[in-house]
Amino acid sequence: DNNLLFTFVNRAGLEVSGYTVEDIQAGVCALDVIHPDEHERLLQDARKVSSGETVGGHEYTLIKKDGTIIPTISYSCPITRDGKVVGIRGVGIDLTERKQVEVEREELIRELTTARETLSIQANRDGLTHLWNRSAILNILQKELNRANRENTPIGVIIADADNFKQINDQFGHLVGDEALCEAANRMLSMVRPYDSIGRYGGEEFIIVTPGCDLEKARKLADRLCSNFREVPVQTSMGSLNLTMSFGVMGLEGQDITDTDHIIRSVDQALYRAKRLGKKRVEVWCTNGPKQ
Repeated sequence: DNNLLFTFVNRAGLEVSGYTVEDIQAGVCALDVIHPDEHERLLQDARKVSSGETVGGHEYTLIKKDGTIIPTISYSCPITRDGKVVGIRGVGIDLTERKQVEVEREELIRELTTARETLSIQANRDGLTHLWNRSAILNILQKELNRANRENTPIGVIIADADNFKQINDQFGHLVGDEALCEAANRMLSMVRPYDSIGRYGGEEFIIVTPGCDLEKARKLADRLCSNFREVPVQTSMGSLNLTMSFGVMGLEGQDITDTDHIIRSVDQALYRAKRLGKKRVEVWCTNGPKQ
C-alpha cells in the first residue's frame, strides 16, 4: 500500500523471501526487506509511483527472513482506484544467477588478460635473464633510431660480451654459467638509466641502447660497466667468480642511419677489436673504423 506495507505476495515471492502468508498478514514493510543503504532510493521510487509514475530497472538487495541477501531488479507501477493511487504493484526478479554469470565472466576476462600479458612477456623477454630478447631489443633499437633521426638527437649503441665465458661453463657447469649471466644482466640493468634498454643478443652477448647519448657519453657508460666487472666478481652458488666484459660502442648523431644490421656490424667490429687487444676493455667505432 502507500505506506509500503505488503498486502499480497505471490507464492514465488514467498519462496524467495522466506516469509509466510501469516507474516504478510501480520505486517511486513518493504523497508524491512531492503538493505538499509538502499532505503532512500526505495522511498524516492515509492514517491514517484505514488504520484502516478512507473518505475523500473532499479537493482535492490533483498534481505530474506533468515538474514541472507539476494540481488534483485524491480519494476513498479501504481494501483489506482477511482482515479487515485491506492497502492503499488511491484515485480522483483532474482538476479543471483545473472550476477554469478557476470562474476564468472569478469574472472574469465581477468584470466585472459593475465594470459595475454604472460604471453607478451614470454614473446619479448629472454627466458633466462628476463632482459629483452633478441627480436625485442632489435625492435627497440629500430624505434629509437627512427626517433633520433626524426628529432635530430644522439643515440648510443653498446654491445657487451662476457670474456672467456666458455671456461666458466666448462669448469663449473652450465647452471653456474647461467647464474653468472643473470648476475651480469642484473648488474648492467642497475647501472643504466631507466629509459635505456638492455637485451640479450645471443649467448653471453648483450645490446644496450642509450637514447640521447652521444659517442662520448655512451663510451663513459661502457667504461663504468667495464670497470665494475673488472673490480667486482659475480656471485654464484659456487662462490665469487671473476667475469669480465668487453664492450664495443657506437654513437650516432645527426645521421640518417636507420639500418640496424649496418649498426650492429659496426659495433661488433669495435667489440672484436676489444677482444683482440686483450679483452675486458672498451673500443669505439668511428667513421673510419674501430678506435680505442
